[in-house]
Amino acid sequence: MNHIHEAPMAADISEGEVTVDYGDAGTLVYSEGDALLEVLDVVHEGTNTGSEPVRILVVNIGSDEVENSVAVD
Repeated sequence: MNHIHEAPMAADISEGEVTVDYGDAGTLVYSEGDALLEVLDVVHEGTNTGSEPVRILVVNIGSDEVENSVAVD
């Protein structure tokens, strides 16, 4: 699902591999042990590209005024 984040989001990949497609900005592959701060207001989509399930610890740093994730067509 293509989406954007309106609020900061930190993530830690605790198992597996996920590839995030940022459109014209390219793609990044995150694997077990990687941590990231997700981009704001950039359309992207993550896909499990490994052979095992992906487990991600996500910390959303938001407020009542903004959505953590917003679906984009």
